[in-house]
Amino acid sequence: MNTFINNNNKFNKKKVVFIKGATGTGKFRLSVDHATHFRGEIINSDKMEVYKGLDIVTNKITHAKKQGVQHYLVGEIEPDSDLTAEDFCLKSIVYIENILKTQCVPIIVGGSNSYIQNFVEDPVFMFKYKYDSCFNWIDVEQSVLNRRVDTRVDEMVNATKMNTFINNNNKFNKQEVVFIMGATGTGKSRLSVDHAIHFRGEIINSDKIQVYKGLDIMTNKITHAEKQGVRQYLLAKMNTFINNNNKFNKKKVVFIMGATETGKSRLSVDLGTHFRGEIINSDKMQVYKGLDIVTNKITHTEKQGVRHYLLGEIEPDSDFTAEDFCLKSIV
Repeated sequence: MNTFINNNNKFNKKKVVFIKGATGTGKFRLSVDHATHFRGEIINSDKMEVYKGLDIVTNKITHAKKQGVQHYLVGEIEPDSDLTAEDFCLKSIVYIENILKTQCVPIIVGGSNSYIQNFVEDPVFMFKYKYDSCFNWIDVEQSVLNRRVDTRVDEMVNATKMNTFINNNNKFNKQEVVFIMGATGTGKSRLSVDHAIHFRGEIINSDKIQVYKGLDIMTNKITHAEKQGVRQYLLAKMNTFINNNNKFNKKKVVFIMGATETGKSRLSVDLGTHFRGEIINSDKMQVYKGLDIVTNKITHTEKQGVRHYLLGEIEPDSDFTAEDFCLKSIV
């Protein structure tokens, strides 16, 4: 993607990115990641999500998941209208030109291939003449996709039930109160936050231990980090380590290790925000400048204001040895 976006072709065509894939493969999530990285704006090409209403049933991207990225053709069209492939093409051309004027990258995402085929192939719209395109197809192993879709459908069904309850005016005009119950560790607080965001709700805690001041970690009170899905039992051990003064009065250094994609950077940021920490990267590929996506470097947004060192600092033509890393880390 970096090569495509930043490469000036000989015809000086403008760039348009397409993200395609089956339902549940994470197209919109990837499109938002691309948009935040490349200063892009997103045009939806899903023929169901273009219409107003039915946000849950059509699985529209939520306001929170948009992460401030401008989206077009999401819930814009009246449900009694028929947005034809030609209508989509005409609107998309306008949006693409407006996006390009702001020096942003147009990213078209969705699963309706008829819209895209018509847009790209019909000579009337001159797409291939005016634009250079990059198609990204997301493919997911079938068993993983099945589990993801099953979970998402369950979430949609539960949300639909909640919508029916919240928005239904009963004959006695009673106000609605929602109770969320469950065993310890089942995700009650996380679900309550999701509902509160969706339905403009406010939360009353009913846990008899968590009503008291103090012991935030031992009683597993919801924290900012927990809202991001990170469990807090790790922090109890960390508190003991960080705040314990050993007899030699040594300074404390924390190491976070793990396989690729296990969430090391995310956990380090959570600990950094909780304990006023700063982070030194020890990944031998991420120390070099460039190739941010290929090396999966943490983004500016994901850093959450936590200072990072040795992240994209070294020139790519340098040989950064283990000794070099040790000397810089000590500093």
